[in-house]
Amino acid sequence: MRGRPPDSEIIHELEGWVRTTHERTRYVEATFSMADMMAESRISMRHKDLRPTEIRKSEGIVQKTMDAFLGFMDPFDIPDKDKLYCLSSGGPVDGLIELDVLSAEEEGKQTKEKLIKERLEKCDFFEAISR
Repeated sequence: MRGRPPDSEIIHELEGWVRTTHERTRYVEATFSMADMMAESRISMRHKDLRPTEIRKSEGIVQKTMDAFLGFMDPFDIPDKDKLYCLSSGGPVDGLIELDVLSAEEEGKQTKEKLIKERLEKCDFFEAISR
């Protein structure tokens, strides 16, 4: 059984270890590079968004979003062009709702004309309010 080495031998080993630190660092960096684990990427892994689990989670969210968009119907390619369709569900809307939506423009024009005739063309519209 060997006892504790003399101090001079320990100092010599420590000096050798210190002198070769840069070489060992090169070996470690080369190993990380070959394993696609560069030192910069290990440091960046400390950021939560760059962790592999977070990346997989984000990719899953993006995939679900894409699936939702692909699940919507194409408003320019509908089976029956005589009906009004709901974009979110892809189904035809109820007859009363269809009538309400299709008549909204004409009703708006009539209301605008009524406002112009009854309020704006009257001379007393811009007069001071009496107390």
